[in-house]
This record gives sequence, structure tokens and C-alpha cells, in this order.
Amino acid sequence: MNRIAPKRVGIGAASLLTVTLLLSGCASGGSGDTGGSDVPGATAGEVSPDAVAAVERGFAAEHRALPADGPTAVEGVDMWLISCGQAFLGCSSTTNATQEALETLGWNVTLVDGKGDPSLFNDGIRQALAARPDGIMLVGMDCPVVKTSLEQAKEQGVPVVAPYSFDCDDPLAGGSESLFSAQVNYGTESTAEFFEQWGALQADYVAVQTGGDAQVVELNDPGFLFAQYRNQGFDKRLAEVCASCEVVGQTDFTASDMSDGRAAQKASTLFAQHADANVFVPAYDPLIAAIAPTLAPAAEAGMLVIGSEGYPENIALIEQGIQTVAVAMPAHWIGWAAADTMNRVLSGETSMPDAGIGFEIVDKDHNMPADGVWVPNADYVANYKRIWGVG
Repeated sequence: MNRIAPKRVGIGAASLLTVTLLLSGCASGGSGDTGGSDVPGATAGEVSPDAVAAVERGFAAEHRALPADGPTAVEGVDMWLISCGQAFLGCSSTTNATQEALETLGWNVTLVDGKGDPSLFNDGIRQALAARPDGIMLVGMDCPVVKTSLEQAKEQGVPVVAPYSFDCDDPLAGGSESLFSAQVNYGTESTAEFFEQWGALQADYVAVQTGGDAQVVELNDPGFLFAQYRNQGFDKRLAEVCASCEVVGQTDFTASDMSDGRAAQKASTLFAQHADANVFVPAYDPLIAAIAPTLAPAAEAGMLVIGSEGYPENIALIEQGIQTVAVAMPAHWIGWAAADTMNRVLSGETSMPDAGIGFEIVDKDHNMPADGVWVPNADYVANYKRIWGVG
């Protein structure tokens, strides 16, 4: 495949001025907010300095302050935890972290494996309700998929917290009534804004690393609202910070496409249809791992492969040169923050504090873990144990 080799612009902690000079003629000013709310426009061939600053912050691995206080662990809790599928890394990573945190609280936890099947999601909720638990936690399933079951939970007065999920009152979910008792506070006005910021930081990285010459192809999963919002955030931000960058092709896939080869075929078709593309943005990291053999020749030819969560398999792919970067989002931290959210709900709190969760950029030159397992630069586990009053 003939491709435009990406213009790689290395950025170190001491080289912001150098990079800014390399991206000559950039507009000045702006807030530097990765959400793209106040970004100076860039003309053709330029990259906004806000993108450069955002990438610097991603390399610096800065997070916001952790919650300072909260209720101690509620005692004698029976909690049901329903995973979207323990065979899927995107589900199991947050589920396992949530279970670990719930058990640290001293709670009895019943885990249900949804196995990627919405009918099993609903069965799990109904089984939980029959057992009359103190609460239900859902991982990786948006409210519309289990709406009827959640309506029953609301009628029974059983609280529901769902990390990595969107409530029924979200615009992309139809905008009906809220059926979750609370959600993790990501320090944004809405859960959607947090995931849009995730995509925005990916766009900042792409704009800077290509020197304002990004021709992007995307493989999107419309089955998960977090992936839709991440994709929207990427597209919007890229247009704001890099006028000469362009999304030249995109197609949809489903999670099941990863196991039967269809996702790899769709990626190959995208690459063949857009031979000048130099950036590939997939919906999430497990997709990269699933189609790594297909991506290897493209990466070798110079294509940037832009990742997200930063799972161990993907850190290994960065080391191998197949994946370029993970704009890492801490799934483990989200699990602990979700457990804290449920503890606050059971304690009668209605306002959730900012959990402090942010993003870190991991590539070959920045934040690569020595043991191959990326963890965020924040001691949230010790902080939650202190708040809960547990060992």
C-alpha cells in the first residue's frame, strides 16, 4: 500500500517552544481545554497551539485532585454486579476493578457474566431483583438495552450505578427519564462531555504528530454510546485545531465482527479505498488487538494507529510498533470510583464529588510502563480506603 508517511513531531517536557516554532504561524491564545470549547482557529498546514499544550499535559500525566472525604463503608451490603461480558477485556477490566473495590468495602458481591448478550443482561437484573439486593451495578451496558429491567428496579427502590454506561436521559439514548441512581463524576457537566474530551485529546495528538497533515480513517462501533461520544469528540476537535487535517473515510462495525474476521476485512477495505490515509482511529483498544496482523503492514508503512484505553495487550503492541499510542483512560480507577459512588448512594448522598479521573498519553517515548502494565499516576486506591475507613 502506498501511503503518506506521517510527519512525526516528537514532544518532550522541555521542547514545547521548539514544537511551537516547528508549527510556524499558529494562532495564539485559547484556554487549552481538551474539550475544544475555546480553541483558536488554525489555517491550512497549521496546528493550534492549544493542541500542543493539551498533548504536553497528556505526556505530563496530570490528574485532578482525588475526593478529600466521604462516608465510611456501609456495613452488611449485598451487591449484584453485572458485567457486559467477562470474555471481553473492555468489560472485564472495569468489572474486576469494581468487584475488587466492592469487596474492599466489605460487601457481599454476586457477579453475573452477561457474555455480551442483552438478554442475559436483563436476566441478570431480574435475578438480582428477585434476591432483593441492596444495590445493582452494571458495567458496559447503556440504559436503553436494559430499560424495562431498570424500570422494575426503580419501582422496587433498588439503587443502580453503572460505570462506563449512559443513562436513558442521555440525548443519544433517547432523552427519556433517568433510571440510574447516580453516575461517576468525571469533573465535567455530563458523562458525554468526558468521553468527548477523550476523543479530543486523541485529535490533539494526531494533529501534532502529523504536523498538521492528517488524513484519517475511522472504524466506529455505534453499539456503545461511549464510543460514539469519543468519536464525536475526535472529529470536532480535529476540525478545530487543524484546518488541513481531514477524516477521509469511516465505517461501522460491531463487537461480534472482531471474532469472525469481519472487522479486519472492514479495516482492509478502508485502507484500500483511502490509500493516502496516514492515521487510523478505531473505536477502542480491543479492536486494535483483534486485528493487529492486518494493522502491522500499515503501521510499518507509516500509518499512525491511535489507541485509547491502554490495556496490557495494547502496551505490547506499542512496543512492537503496531500501535502508535494509547490516550489511556483508567478503567480500573473508574471501577473504584463507581464503588465509591454506590457507597455514597447507600449513605444517602445525592451529590457526587469529582473523582479526579483524567487521561495520560502513552507512546514509545512517554509513560511506557516497565512491566507492560500501565497504571495511572494517582494513588486512588489508598485514597478510597482512607475515605471508607478500611484496611
